[in-house]
Amino acid sequence: MKGGRRLRRGYFITLEGIDGCGKSTAAHLLADHLQAVGQAVTLTYEPGASQLGGKLRHMLLADSALQPETRTEALLFAADRAAHVQEIIIPALTAGHVVICDRYTDSTLAYQGGGRGLSEAFLRQLNDFACFGVYPDITFFLDLPLSLARQRQGQSRDRLEQEEEEFFMRIAAVYRRLAAEESARIRVIKADQKPEQVLAAMLEHIK
Repeated sequence: MKGGRRLRRGYFITLEGIDGCGKSTAAHLLADHLQAVGQAVTLTYEPGASQLGGKLRHMLLADSALQPETRTEALLFAADRAAHVQEIIIPALTAGHVVICDRYTDSTLAYQGGGRGLSEAFLRQLNDFACFGVYPDITFFLDLPLSLARQRQGQSRDRLEQEEEEFFMRIAAVYRRLAAEESARIRVIKADQKPEQVLAAMLEHIK
């Protein structure tokens, strides 16, 4: 995958992994640390960070009565990303912020590609269209065994989190393949460590 677009001054970090791997906790810890040392930070997430995205997130995850067809689901996630990049990510990068995003384009390849079986070539084109050429400078893949991720999730799960284990096994396989293929950008972090250890590992890669 191509590197981040250079028509901006900030630094773009994304966190990826299966549900329950600890991305949100890690993203908040990283944001807090960077702010504490004087960095301007924008912490964001997908889906749902933009005004339009909030409504799309409800449709995609919260409303279990809605079961969008696979291609429709991919297009809805892409619509969320397009609004997110335009409204939040590009302005923050232009202002010189470190942008930390919980999920981004790799989630599309893993979930709609590995999980749903859509063509990766099509999904890469969709990503290009939706993200205006803005790709991460570095991506952290939090790798966690599925059994432990399921334990962390508990009983309250959104529509995607309710999928069968095979769905998440396919997703994890795509993440690991992408990490091997794009090792210059994607750094693998063992997520079965304490949160403080995960943070330390991320900071070591950023240095």
